[in-house]
Amino acid sequence: MKLHTNTIELPAITQAATKAVAAVVDAHRRPSHTHDHSFDVTLSGDGNLGRQSGTLTYREATWDQKGITLAALFEVDETLAVPRTYPDAASFHWATFDRFRTLAAADQHILHRWSYSGRGVTGFYAYVAWACTCGARLRRLDGINFYTSISLAHGGDR
Repeated sequence: MKLHTNTIELPAITQAATKAVAAVVDAHRRPSHTHDHSFDVTLSGDGNLGRQSGTLTYREATWDQKGITLAALFEVDETLAVPRTYPDAASFHWATFDRFRTLAAADQHILHRWSYSGRGVTGFYAYVAWACTCGARLRRLDGINFYTSISLAHGGDR
């Protein structure tokens, strides 16, 4: 997972992963064109073996473990960006229906089974949504819309 940040350093990433009952397996600090610096981070958790890195030496982090980790990091740096996924904290919380604002590690669902739950259209953007039987929901912008549309549509705070 690539993280672009202005303020976060490795100890904060490790602490955030611990909140999710996950572990940082690998992290490399790199330059960033959009922020002060970036990290390439690999998390281990309760997910399937080896999917994230192609190795069978550890289990990958689940979607919930990654989400709890990211939520903790967004609390430290709201401008943190995950390229092509979450350009900032507001977009992350919008896309995950605010699931990670309150989800505790003990309430995680290890294996989500996503099913299509519909489309939404506003005057600013269109999105596609999915839901899991556990109640988790996820949405992504549809078409050529950008997350700046989300911010504009919600008065700059979303």
